[in-house]
Amino acid sequence: MRRFAPLLFLVISLSCAQGPKDLRAQHMAAIEGHLVAPDYAKSVPTEHASIADRLAFWHVPGVSVAVINNGKVEWAKGYGVADLATGKPVDPHTLFHGASLSKPINAISVMTFVQDGKLDLDKDINEQLTGWKLPSSEFTQTLKITLRRLLSHTAGMSMAYFGLGFPADGPETPLIDVLNGRPPATQPVRVEELPGKRFHYSGGAVAISQLMQEEVSKQPYPTIIKQRVLDPLGMTESTQEQRLTAEQLQHVAPGFKAGKRVNGPERVYPAMSGAGLWTTPEDFCKVVVEIQRAAAGEKTRVLSLGAAKAMLTPYIANSKNASSQNSTVGMGLFLAGQSHGRTFFHAGSHAGYACYMIGRLEGGQGVVVMTNGDDAFDLIGEIVQTVGREYGWTDYHFVPPPRGKPATKPIQ
Repeated sequence: MRRFAPLLFLVISLSCAQGPKDLRAQHMAAIEGHLVAPDYAKSVPTEHASIADRLAFWHVPGVSVAVINNGKVEWAKGYGVADLATGKPVDPHTLFHGASLSKPINAISVMTFVQDGKLDLDKDINEQLTGWKLPSSEFTQTLKITLRRLLSHTAGMSMAYFGLGFPADGPETPLIDVLNGRPPATQPVRVEELPGKRFHYSGGAVAISQLMQEEVSKQPYPTIIKQRVLDPLGMTESTQEQRLTAEQLQHVAPGFKAGKRVNGPERVYPAMSGAGLWTTPEDFCKVVVEIQRAAAGEKTRVLSLGAAKAMLTPYIANSKNASSQNSTVGMGLFLAGQSHGRTFFHAGSHAGYACYMIGRLEGGQGVVVMTNGDDAFDLIGEIVQTVGREYGWTDYHFVPPPRGKPATKPIQ
């Protein structure tokens, strides 16, 4: 046995030398230098290229990435430029506009009110609203609008997107004006088809859930989110405040399209529940991990097991994606995959910004990607697909968000 001792010692030494930090560095290097095209993108060049190369190819100024492995953030890093005017680089603390990544956080907040018995997922929302009421229509005579339908985009409601919001230096636009379509808002939030008939993406529906939370708590929405989600999860770099502090402004990445600034903190979104979040990928990973832990029945800071199951229950097929990716919609989340490849995900997009988050329900894995480039989902798809390949995700395909959304013309 002695003759094998040196060899055994060498094997053990090499194994010990290959520690977590070395594996993390290997993963990072493989992803940074060898992006691969997502399965759905037939037109994307298939040659392996670096993140820096792909930023230039897709004309995206910068991107920030945070990777979750074994239930925690393994690494976070920024690439490219945060602001073309100053040349300031993206780093892990660069603030991006999360756009529709506001919706999963809003759903978590709603579920805390449900857990407290202050809101009901299946009761008519007009019986829970104390001020503004959703106007009745021919479609709501027999089937009522519920919070569950609002959050799962199955209420058949109007107003999918919020465009570029409103000028921050202009008069404040109340949420009620947005819901009523009172100028400068562009259209009222109304029921346009039979509830429960199909998936119909509606930021307006989510905005109603914001009003319900404000009414029942008698607090402004940014305070609600801070107290019920951000603070408990330790999300110190995230906010729903629409006017950022001087310190936060130092870290903001403005949004760009074709090299021109088209968005940033100069715009505000009264419908914050669907579009108002400022955050970083590493901070948003805490949302992903909370959902994963709650779904697994582990100790959490905000969500109960029952709340997580409600959010992760498939309600109706997402017809825009279901044919190719078998994706469905939960509450505040989209769902895909089967068996050990089950995932929840959401995209966010405003003029000048694109972002994406995905979490796997087995294995504690995920990734959050944020960019300051307009419609940068081809780049995001390459990064997410490459992360999945590098970390050995099984039964996984990047699910792109619906494309060809309405133009995001600024509201003056």
